[in-house]
Amino acid sequence: MESNNRNHQVNNAVGNTKPEKEKMIPPRDSTNLYKEHPLTEETTCGLGPIRSAWLQKFANKKAYVFIYGLLGCTFSASYAYFNGTITTLEKRFKIPSRTTGES
Repeated sequence: MESNNRNHQVNNAVGNTKPEKEKMIPPRDSTNLYKEHPLTEETTCGLGPIRSAWLQKFANKKAYVFIYGLLGCTFSASYAYFNGTITTLEKRFKIPSRTTGES
């Protein structure tokens, strides 16, 4: 009985030749999505009062990850620049590090 179940499982695994992408549900049209889920202030994408219709295409995971990464790179670069500038100013004007707040 146990070997029968194993053969059945193997046959199902071998017979199933569709790639993963074909098994996935195709994406819905964005216009239908907006009709099904009306846009409210809580669900729209934007910054402050700027919530136009063209910004709604960025209300997805890919856009979030991209913008989050871009902001992270920008903040880390500005932090490194600021630290380099502070140490240069300290050396030039002989200001102790204790005064600027850098350890």
